[in-house]
Amino acid sequence: MTGLDTAPLPGRQTRAVRNDERILDAATRLTAEEGWAVLVPSRVAAASGLSRSTVQERFADRSSLGAAVWERRCGRPIQLVLADAIAALTTDVTPQSRASSIAALAGPSIELQAASELLITAHYDATVRDSIIRTLGAIITGLLGGRNRARSGRTAYLLAFALGAMLAGRRTGAESINWTPISEALADAAAEGRAPGSLPKATAPHFTGDLDLAPDDPPLNALLNAALREIGSHGFEGASVDRIARASHHTKGLVFSRFPSKLELFLEATRRQQSLAFAANEGFMQDVTDTYGRGVAEAVTIREIQRPHLDYSRAIAMEQLRLTWHYPELKAAQEADLDAVVEQLAATDDSHFAHSAAVVQFAFAAGLGMALLPLLYPNAYRLPYDVMTIPLVDMGL
Repeated sequence: MTGLDTAPLPGRQTRAVRNDERILDAATRLTAEEGWAVLVPSRVAAASGLSRSTVQERFADRSSLGAAVWERRCGRPIQLVLADAIAALTTDVTPQSRASSIAALAGPSIELQAASELLITAHYDATVRDSIIRTLGAIITGLLGGRNRARSGRTAYLLAFALGAMLAGRRTGAESINWTPISEALADAAAEGRAPGSLPKATAPHFTGDLDLAPDDPPLNALLNAALREIGSHGFEGASVDRIARASHHTKGLVFSRFPSKLELFLEATRRQQSLAFAANEGFMQDVTDTYGRGVAEAVTIREIQRPHLDYSRAIAMEQLRLTWHYPELKAAQEADLDAVVEQLAATDDSHFAHSAAVVQFAFAAGLGMALLPLLYPNAYRLPYDVMTIPLVDMGL
């Protein structure tokens, strides 16, 4: 819905419709540019040029504003670009058309940036989540819930990549990526028509519980893990330092004596967690690769990451990404970490890594999308991703 697309209404009704449009325009831009933290009636009122009481008459709180932004500004655009991307990757079109469909996601508009913010905050806000599940979630369930498992697996992989490309689109340099080689490889893999295999029942132990984040400092280890659990359950804005302190058997004062802010605590916890998880994940994948091959190992890893009991772990990864959109110093640190991972991979295993900005962005986007997809389709972990991972690995991705 853009502007007034209904017949004029008399008097007060007309003003109410116009005010709604001003409120939603302002709320969409605030959501995209400054994030969930500022989506409150007072900020929306200032941005729209209306009074706070006018905003609150229509939208009582952040949750109702977020749901309205999704339903009336973001939901339709994201459905259209996802549909366009899937069609481009699964039908006979030109390489330029395929690449431009991905680029439309990877250089997100204001509406798509707001949609990305809301998709992440939906992990913690039931009102926003209900709106998303009722709209985009229902469509994705229809696409992936059929009896043709191979087709569902291919579609799920492409959807996850498309969603991830949108989330990864704010990474520095993303706007200049040449998506032609990646989009052609995805289309070729989808067209191969591989039948699902029988994946091994390997379980990744590092996905099943707390990690030892501070082996030489048990009190710090307890604090960092408590912070991850709290933020993974309530989001950064909703996380309580009081609850973190109680869960780790600290006082609130002791928490702040070690970390000057909740943000610093979260960053230290996620920095350590990601470092350990990356090493453990590579070890797990290598063990599976040695017996079954890299393509199977990637499919197994996706399955393990998407299991229902890991909702909070996926939410943590999403929340860390979201914060980088609004804190420039965090974005720089994340990109430096990603560059370091790239260098490490390139130095240790050239067999499955290409020195290409597009391949790096593809891997980043695919990982984000695979972590997001279970929000929209909880049974995603049951799908046979090997129908895509094996041919893609064979192509060098």
